[in-house]
Amino acid sequence: MLEKIQTMLAQQQGDERRFQGITLKGNLKGFTDLTNLQQHMEVAINIVVDDLKARFGGLLKDEGVQTPVESFRVLNPDTWPEDQASLLTFGDDGVADLMRHFKEPLERSGCNMAAIQDEWQGLKILVSHNFKDKSYSGLWETLLTKDPYRHDYKNILELVQLMQVLPISAVQCERGEALRRTGLRILQEAALGSPPPKT
Repeated sequence: MLEKIQTMLAQQQGDERRFQGITLKGNLKGFTDLTNLQQHMEVAINIVVDDLKARFGGLLKDEGVQTPVESFRVLNPDTWPEDQASLLTFGDDGVADLMRHFKEPLERSGCNMAAIQDEWQGLKILVSHNFKDKSYSGLWETLLTKDPYRHDYKNILELVQLMQVLPISAVQCERGEALRRTGLRILQEAALGSPPPKT
């Protein structure tokens, strides 16, 4: 990529350099050395990783309990045991961990914390008997929008809504993609001295 930019800049005539209609400012002095560029890339990526850990670290680690990301997996019916006896206690600890971790937002939303575990038990039975044919997204869409489910299970469904804000299955991919985009943006700005082109 750097070679393409250098070639394009070398082909430009005059003082004004343009790339895809955007006037470029600055120069590449100090960035043509790959060692120097690698150091700048590492610094930029480390800054981004540190900021992500500071912002979202609580979702990925929590001393002494299962992480919220792991705990949300109990809300995926595909992970539930087929045996009804095992299903009765399945996920109870995960739901309790989620209740502890998200206590403040749940209470602010008017959630009845005492009712969550009872609703969890009823929800597991309801889903295992009546909604085995539903897709993951179809199941939660039905339970969150249709009567009587949205009223009968309103407290446990608050956790489901939190889960939908943080899509567990894609979180690793999204984090990596966001890191890559941010790193490239920072490098473009540093190397060219101007904002990246709008896409």
